[in-house]
Amino acid sequence: MIGRSAEWQMARSAFGSQPEVMTTDGSLRAGPPRTDARRAPRDVRWVRPFLGLAMVAYAAAGTAWFLGGAWYPFADGEGLAAHGDSVLADVSQRIGSVAVISVAILGLVTLGITSLPRPGRIATVAAIAASSIEFGLFALVVPDGRVLVAVAHVPILVIGLPFGWPGGGVTIGSQLPWPVVHQVILLGVGGAWLVLARDLVRRARGGCVHCGRATRETWTRPDRARAWGRWMVGAAVAVPVFYATTRLAWFVGVPLGVPRSFLEEEAASDPTIFAAGAFIALLALGGAGLTLGLVQSWGERVPDWVPILGGRVVPPRAAIVPASAIALLLFSSGIGGLRVWLLGLHPVDSGWATTSPGVLLPFWGLALAGATLAYHLRRRERCSGCGR
Repeated sequence: MIGRSAEWQMARSAFGSQPEVMTTDGSLRAGPPRTDARRAPRDVRWVRPFLGLAMVAYAAAGTAWFLGGAWYPFADGEGLAAHGDSVLADVSQRIGSVAVISVAILGLVTLGITSLPRPGRIATVAAIAASSIEFGLFALVVPDGRVLVAVAHVPILVIGLPFGWPGGGVTIGSQLPWPVVHQVILLGVGGAWLVLARDLVRRARGGCVHCGRATRETWTRPDRARAWGRWMVGAAVAVPVFYATTRLAWFVGVPLGVPRSFLEEEAASDPTIFAAGAFIALLALGGAGLTLGLVQSWGERVPDWVPILGGRVVPPRAAIVPASAIALLLFSSGIGGLRVWLLGLHPVDSGWATTSPGVLLPFWGLALAGATLAYHLRRRERCSGCGR
């Protein structure tokens, strides 16, 4: 005979908002509030309408550009095609507009498939493939290195603004023209497609739609993630340290990886160029230091000696969100640098130190993305959807 209290506990575990969960020693304790495991998580619920509006906007903009409208963002007369930085720089506005409309239509069809109550296996695979293509086009293929250049230069301009430095017509506005701002929009839309693709993959493999956990976990276990995450962090730190070493050497007059004539010519054309490079190198070293926090204890709990924040737990999103955005930016920008190197468009007599950092950017982005994923897998809590 089951007692009244035990009967109530069973009902509470089945239908209540806070079920009991089994601990490692076999005892029961109160689990996290249970949510509907079939309901899409919050980020997926907002990403669908956002993508719908974005695709409608791009279809309308593509139509306007096809008819000769202004603000076409893929060719701005800066000779980007000659440097290989942009894949669309030498594409006519009419052809580029047709491509924009086609991508928007593909996105709307994909969103329609994902809205079906019970899409079949073929439709699901097609939606995953289309979402991945949309992510690749918006976030990886079309954007180039100008966004990363702006991100690196704007802090310098902000600091130098009260002193009238660097001058020469270089302003924050000159670093953020419409084509560069539009690339930031492209990265945001691409990130939204990545979120949708992640949700589709989770559902297709039978994992939890909230956390992605499946019945059996291997490389995603916290202990495994800590092991391979260290290698990712090591790679993500090595690249910026290598970059900073060359730029700081140039700042002190050491021609590391370049002929001395290169330093002399650059200094003659712009006396402040190596000071700006040294500042960017310090930013890179600071980023490398923060990357170490993805595998260090201070990346999870603020050290006690830090004023005000000392001893507090670091919210996982405080590290995951900016690191993910930077990883995407690095990889996207690095594709352009890799393209320049593969096409042989970079001056051959400038030295290996001028091309190597650009070629290594995609690998830096991949390593940082892997390190961020490992950090997320280690720090994620028990899921309120599946209880794992």
